[in-house]
Amino acid sequence: MDYQRVREVSQSRRTEVATRCEALNRRYEECQTAVEPLISYLGDIQRAAGTDLTMGGLASLQDLARNAEQNAAKVQTALTALTGALTDSSAQMASIAVQTPPAAR
Repeated sequence: MDYQRVREVSQSRRTEVATRCEALNRRYEECQTAVEPLISYLGDIQRAAGTDLTMGGLASLQDLARNAEQNAAKVQTALTALTGALTDSSAQMASIAVQTPPAAR
């Protein structure tokens, strides 16, 4: 048995997994960065709506709601990217290949 080759393959796999984990962490941080402004806007809307539910008060919330909607789209994009990265990484890092069952006869 070639132990040097086993060590090389193991180190290569370890490096690959570490690189993938770092990439996933960056995607997660991107999601966190996108979510924070959305939460802030939603909190502002909640506070403003809690103090003034008149037609004028609700009309003044339109800009906040528009900004929240734009940020929600950014969050959705970031979460979609993270989901894709997690799916790809789980398939790549799996130690057992997923096999499809044979077709029924």
